[in-house]
Amino acid sequence: MKRNIVRAVILLGLVFLVVVGYEIGGRFETSIFSTLTPEILPFVTEEEYSVYDVVIAGIRWSDKEPALIKHETCSHWRPEEDIEGIDNAMPDLQEETLANFIAQIEEHGVLQKGHFDFPHAVFRVDDYSQPQKIGKEEELIFNWDLFRATFPRGSLICVSRVGFNHEHTQAFLYAESSLAPLSGRGFYVLLSYDDVAWKIDEIVLTWMS
Repeated sequence: MKRNIVRAVILLGLVFLVVVGYEIGGRFETSIFSTLTPEILPFVTEEEYSVYDVVIAGIRWSDKEPALIKHETCSHWRPEEDIEGIDNAMPDLQEETLANFIAQIEEHGVLQKGHFDFPHAVFRVDDYSQPQKIGKEEELIFNWDLFRATFPRGSLICVSRVGFNHEHTQAFLYAESSLAPLSGRGFYVLLSYDDVAWKIDEIVLTWMS
């Protein structure tokens, strides 16, 4: 009788250890997986970084202030509003360059600090956002006070993916630069490559606050 009781206790103990071990192992595996799995977003090419360096130097508010760059690319493309103004202001913009730009901005890309030629700071927008109730739902809204507590100086910059022509001698993109909630500008930028480096040909201001 005592032997049967001892066996039952041992069996229950083994079952308990198996269940606990499975639970801990599952949590550990989930934690490791979520930590190591990267965001599945398109790669930004090295050629795009070369274009970004030139554009950022051209649109930042001051070359004495650091450039603070959003880690995810953005776009402000409104074809029904923008296309006519761009056609008039940028007669040299090739159709294939514009078509490639439109295709590129369908997905965002991720920017990394080490790929820029200049010591820009690259930050995640979500790290400086707070939940705010809009209607019946909560949304993450960028908080300027929180951002400026970490970065008191510098232009907040966002760039889109870059559109190229077939020969990669022309580039076109959207970029914006802000200093405060009501102090910002958005641009479309046209560049050309002269066998040595990219240079800005045209900048079209599309909005200002």
